[in-house]
Amino acid sequence: MFFIMLLRWIRGYYCIRVSLGASGKLMTLCAHNGILFWKGEQREDAYYGCVARTMYSRLCALASRAGIDVQECGRHGLPYLANRYRKRIGLLCGGILFLVLLAVSQQFIWSVKIEGNVNTNPAELTALLAEQGVRWGALKRNIDQRYIAREMLIHGEGLSWAALNLHGTTAILRIRERTPPPPKIDTNVPANLVASEDGQIKRLQVTDGKAVLQEGDTVRKGEVIVSGVWQDQWGLTHFIRAGGQAYAHVPRKLTVKIPLLQETCSFTDVKRHTYLEISSLQIPLFFYQEPQGEYKTERYSEYPVFLGITMPFSIGHENMLFFERQQQKISPEQALARAQRQLEVLERHTFGDDPIISRDVSAEVMDGALTLQGNYEIEMDIAERRDIGMFEYDTPEDKKKIPREAGY
Repeated sequence: MFFIMLLRWIRGYYCIRVSLGASGKLMTLCAHNGILFWKGEQREDAYYGCVARTMYSRLCALASRAGIDVQECGRHGLPYLANRYRKRIGLLCGGILFLVLLAVSQQFIWSVKIEGNVNTNPAELTALLAEQGVRWGALKRNIDQRYIAREMLIHGEGLSWAALNLHGTTAILRIRERTPPPPKIDTNVPANLVASEDGQIKRLQVTDGKAVLQEGDTVRKGEVIVSGVWQDQWGLTHFIRAGGQAYAHVPRKLTVKIPLLQETCSFTDVKRHTYLEISSLQIPLFFYQEPQGEYKTERYSEYPVFLGITMPFSIGHENMLFFERQQQKISPEQALARAQRQLEVLERHTFGDDPIISRDVSAEVMDGALTLQGNYEIEMDIAERRDIGMFEYDTPEDKKKIPREAGY
């Protein structure tokens, strides 16, 4: 719709007025003769609308034969604007120069964006693009999008897919990060299951190996639960990789401390500044004054768009939020409520999905602070596989059976 209105403005149009009784007849006349008529609006005194400059004289002739009185209300568009300022050569030259510079600026890259990155640092990707020639002010016709996408896959760490797209004056690098494979487990290396925490075993599920402890036994951290060494009925020793789960009740302790004297901040004023940003150059569009008091700054930039074209510069906005610090004393009841909320969040973050068997919480006010302490008993899998160090291998090729000495 915008481009349609733009074309109508470039070609020029008339605003007309007819009586209310003749509006229907005028619509029929325009429809039968292919005359463009838009912005039709019925008001209290008459009916108003717009018609193209090239069709106005034809409409007037047809309306005159049909007995319709068409009155001109105004002329709009580029032809009439140019006629009004035809003697102002400087203004005309400036407008032409602006359009030429605008057209030339569309042949360059003025902004670079990265999309799809989660763990990859965007600064590293931007530096790799700059090495390939994709930077601020680069000529678009010199950019081979497919070649640069392949180079990004070669030199970019952790990328499984990359594509470079040019939208106007913006270069957009879309990537997909590689999903790391799970750690390789050497199943040929014998291992024991040991306890990763102190606790009391409640459920023991052994899939491989020989259980050393039973349900109900107390275990210390590092103690063997399931052994990967066992002897068969003929007295031969075997080394295997033990497997299973050992669910135990493990004691845990969490502590939250809330000072009774709290420091709060209240915002007092906001000052907004605007910058004209051209690459790394920032031109302030305001008169600088030394800020008084404490403040924090919020900044963001946006590229202006004119007639659907992105400009080769950005407008930076800076908000200075001034605040004052205040000391506020809270009651022990308020501190207890805050501590309980923080303790609940800490429990979810620390224990996760492990069920809480018992929970004992106590609060104490001491040295100007409220201390909330929770003693827990958590049921969790404490089985941790630990390799049995039998031989030291340097390379996979060395993992061969060691030959026995002659005569043994």
